[in-house]
Amino acid sequence: MKKSNLNLTARLLLATLFMGSSFYSTAQNNTFQSANVLEFGSDNILFVGDSKSGKIYAFETETVENKTMQYGYNLKDAGKKIAAFLGTSTTNILVKDLAVHPTTKEAYIAISRISGEIYIPAIVIMNQSGAIRLFDAKKSKSTTIALANSPIKDFKFWDKVPSRSLTITDIDFHKGKLYVSGLSNADFASTLRVIDFPFQGSKQSNISIEMYHTNHGQSQTRAPIRTLEIVTLDNKEYLLAAFTCTPLVTIPLEDLKDGAHVTGKTIAELGFGNTPIDLIGFMAQDMEQNKYPVIYLSNKNQAAQVISLNQLTEGNKKEGLTTFTGFKKAGVEAFDVPVTSTLQVADQDGYHLLTIRRDLVSGNIELVSVMKNLYYRLSDFESEFEFPDYNYPEGLDFIKGVQNMQKKDEGFSDKVIK
Repeated sequence: MKKSNLNLTARLLLATLFMGSSFYSTAQNNTFQSANVLEFGSDNILFVGDSKSGKIYAFETETVENKTMQYGYNLKDAGKKIAAFLGTSTTNILVKDLAVHPTTKEAYIAISRISGEIYIPAIVIMNQSGAIRLFDAKKSKSTTIALANSPIKDFKFWDKVPSRSLTITDIDFHKGKLYVSGLSNADFASTLRVIDFPFQGSKQSNISIEMYHTNHGQSQTRAPIRTLEIVTLDNKEYLLAAFTCTPLVTIPLEDLKDGAHVTGKTIAELGFGNTPIDLIGFMAQDMEQNKYPVIYLSNKNQAAQVISLNQLTEGNKKEGLTTFTGFKKAGVEAFDVPVTSTLQVADQDGYHLLTIRRDLVSGNIELVSVMKNLYYRLSDFESEFEFPDYNYPEGLDFIKGVQNMQKKDEGFSDKVIK
C-alpha cells in the first residue's frame, strides 16, 4: 500500500475510534463501532445510529461554503472516489446510509470499509463537484445515548446478516424527539424507541410493535420496521412504517408510551419479496403547478413508489387489512416510478432527491440526483429524443422544455435544443 494510503487509513481509524460525549467537550473514551443509520435534526445536528454498540450519537456539524449547492449531483464515479479516498478498492466498501446536510446540501455517506474480517466505519462528505473529505468525529462535539434492551443473542440471517445489525433500522427526528426503529431483546422483538433530545437526562420510551402481514397471513411481532416517517393525517400525527415484503402501517403517535404494546393498522400491501429502503415526505407538484404532499418510498427489490397524503388519509379511515392477500397489492394504491438500483436515498432540496445507486451494467456506485415530480433521469435512457434530426411533435413543446431542464440538471447543457 502507498504511504499516502497508510496515512489515510491511520487517519480513518483515529477518526472512528474517538467520539465526543458532550456538546461542550470532545471526550475520547467512546468507541464508534458501526455507522448504519444517518439522520439530520435541528441546528444541523447529525444523528448516527450504531447498531453494533446499541448507541446513538449526536454530532454538531460544520457549515461550510458549498458553491455548487444549487445543482444536482452527477457523480458517476462516486464509488471509485470514495474507495480511493479511503485507501481501498470499490469491492471493499459497503454503503450503509445517506443523508443531506440541511444547510450546505452536502452528501454525508456512511461507509463500512472492509479490512480482512474487520469492518471499519467511516462517514465521508461529498458535494456536487465531487470534492470529498472525511467527517472528523474526533473533532466534532457530540453526545451519546445507549439504547435499552439491545439484542443480546446474535444469530445471522442466512449465515451473513447479524441480527444485531438490525438494532437500529431507521431514525426520524420530529419535534425534539428521536423515533428509532429496530430490534430489542424482548419477547416481542420489533421495537420502537422514542428518545427526547438533547440526550442529557433524556427520557427513553420502549414500545413493542405488532402488525398484520397480509402476504404472510399472520400478525407479526419480530419483523422490525425498516423505514419510517412522521405524517399528519386528518390533523392527527401518525408514525408511518414500512416493513419487509411490504406492508405499510400507521400508528398514532399518542399511543407510543413507554412499555406499551401497540398494534399498527396495515393500510396497504405494496409488493411481496421486497425490502423498503427509505420513506421521505415532501411537497410534489402536478402539471398545473398545484402543490400537494406526498410520501416517496424507495425499495430494494422493486421500483420506487409515490403516494399522496390524501390517499393515505382516506386509507387510514378504513378498516385495516387483516386477511391474506395472495401476494397481491392491496389497500392504498401507490404510483410506481422508475427509480431502481437504489442503495440509499435522501431528500436533497425542493427540486431533487439524492440517490446513491449501483449501475446495473458497469457495477459502479453512483451519487446522482433525481428530479422530484419527474422521478427519472433522462440520461439513463437511449431514446428517440437523442437522434440529431429528431423533431418534437406540434403541441408537445412542453416536453422539449422539460427535457432541456433535465439535460442541464444532469450535466448535458451542450445537448439542449433551442
